[in-house]
Amino acid sequence: MADFDNISAVIDSAIDRQDYDAAGELLLSGAGIFLLGMGSAQALRWVSSVLQQNVDDATRARVLVSGARAAVCVGAHDKIVPWSEEAARLSRQGEPIVFAIASMFHSTPLMDRQPERAAELLRTARDVAVAHGLKFTGAMIDTWTLMASFCAAEPTHSILPADLRRIGEVKSGARDAAVGLAAIVEARLGRLDAALALVDELDPPGYGPVSGRTGYEAMVVAIAGDPSEARRLAEAFIVEADRASDVVWHGELVLVLGIIHLRRGEAPNALTYFEAAKRSPMFHAYWYALAHRYAAEARDAIGEADEIAAAIQLGKSMSIETILDRELRSPAPRS
Repeated sequence: MADFDNISAVIDSAIDRQDYDAAGELLLSGAGIFLLGMGSAQALRWVSSVLQQNVDDATRARVLVSGARAAVCVGAHDKIVPWSEEAARLSRQGEPIVFAIASMFHSTPLMDRQPERAAELLRTARDVAVAHGLKFTGAMIDTWTLMASFCAAEPTHSILPADLRRIGEVKSGARDAAVGLAAIVEARLGRLDAALALVDELDPPGYGPVSGRTGYEAMVVAIAGDPSEARRLAEAFIVEADRASDVVWHGELVLVLGIIHLRRGEAPNALTYFEAAKRSPMFHAYWYALAHRYAAEARDAIGEADEIAAAIQLGKSMSIETILDRELRSPAPRS
């Protein structure tokens, strides 16, 4: 948390001094990329502030790609594509790291809608990263490529350990995203012990404002374990997220709750929550893919068109915070 506050203060100072070059470099740095994931709402405010200034193309490109990263984290899909496209255009003949990261983020909202286009963008990004020796960026692109593969098709086997080792050679948040995805794949394959072993490899509490370990544990247990235990974990995790005022995980928690309801045979409630989750900010594209897949399962379980339509409409009208207040913050007494 101290590192988070220190980085925030340095970026605030650069913007106050109108040193937008320095602010752009900080936002694009490894520390800045970490911060954009942990404090995305604040990052969007910084980005919006700098983009209102008359800055050169290189600085604008850095800030745009940083904004695209923050937009990915908060689910601001209306900003991801235009910001990443402009960043790539401005940096095509300039900074390869900006071009590679912009292409990577551009792929995010396309993974489950236009998988071939997403794969093309990621190949381009990977080629640039390899050509210029960008190891940190390459690790992130490898993770995004795993996410794109998951979004394009349900896996029939584990993510190869070699993939995780290659990504893990560079210490970055990319490794946790890849390990979290691998844990979800194992859970979807019915291998809860293997999923939990992977969750244990995630960074522990204290690594950032919120550790994702409990969130991923709740997810894999909801998928392949005891729904009651998954709910207990979700209740513990909302306390951690609320303590840090971190809303980025809230959509993931609603997805967890939907899976719990589905496994308990409560398909209408589950479908409502999946519809709400699909509209919410979530860190990773594979969470949206899960929401779509489980929503399809819930519709099949309900069967009746009118009941399906009612559940979907309710999901479109309910806010994420309403669901979390009702389910986790003030849960009804259990029988």
